[in-house]
Amino acid sequence: KSNIKDKINGIFCQDNQNSLEEALVKMCNSIELAREMGKKAYEYYGEYCTIENMVQGFRDAIEGTKLAKVDTGIYEG
Repeated sequence: KSNIKDKINGIFCQDNQNSLEEALVKMCNSIELAREMGKKAYEYYGEYCTIENMVQGFRDAIEGTKLAKVDTGIYEG
């Protein structure tokens, strides 16, 4: 959940069927939107969700260091 940037690399839905249906219809009706969000998701995961970075995140939590590459919340793609 923390890796999803709403309407940038994914879509958050409310906890109901209508919200999910609306998101799916939106994606199905706009191949450009689907491709762009897919591209941004791929870029995001390639930068922040590598095995090395995830391991470093655990090390940071255990050792108190701050060496993992962390998402600042500002998307530059």
